[in-house]
Amino acid sequence: SMMRRIGTNLIRRQLRKSIGERRCYFTSNFQYSSTDKNFEEATKTKTALILGPTGGIGKHVVNEVIQRDVYDKVIILTRRSTLAETPTKHTQVEEKVINFDDLSSIRPYLESQTIHDVYSCLGTTQESVKGSKELYTKIDHDYVISIAQMLKSSSKSKQHFSIVTSYGANPNSMFFYPKLKGRIEEDLKALNFDRLSIFRPGLLISRRQHYRG
Repeated sequence: SMMRRIGTNLIRRQLRKSIGERRCYFTSNFQYSSTDKNFEEATKTKTALILGPTGGIGKHVVNEVIQRDVYDKVIILTRRSTLAETPTKHTQVEEKVINFDDLSSIRPYLESQTIHDVYSCLGTTQESVKGSKELYTKIDHDYVISIAQMLKSSSKSKQHFSIVTSYGANPNSMFFYPKLKGRIEEDLKALNFDRLSIFRPGLLISRRQHYRG
């Protein structure tokens, strides 16, 4: 539908800004022009980590990152394998199927990597958790913040953490969902990443039959 195409185009536009399709590519405190001889080297020697690659936004992130070929390694953390859905063009994709309830198992791997850019699209829906606020918080907040803490504590380079939250995110909201998203944002800010990008979309329209705000 037209609404779906509009929603998809808006998401892609935001992704391209972050990934670096435009003339200037920003990373940490440095700026590279696309005509600068250092631009190719600056992007090609970087590693990206993607959380939540199976959702409506996550799939677009994976496709954009891989198809634009700006990283020499793309790490995907997921609860189920996505290789069958992942474009084969990029040969440097490393998929890690993990148990998010036992994140200690992935710590040694993350500590061994030099990760520059993180794209967090991990999240769930009311329908998926059957209305459980505890489970919703565990997936949207606890998993994300735990991984962010691991990355920050083991950082070997400047890191840019990008996350999708929600329009109206506010830790002081009287409503559960915007309050939860606001808590996520505040806890990420407290970690003091070299760069933190927060994307607050409104209603997300995807191919699934239910809506996610």
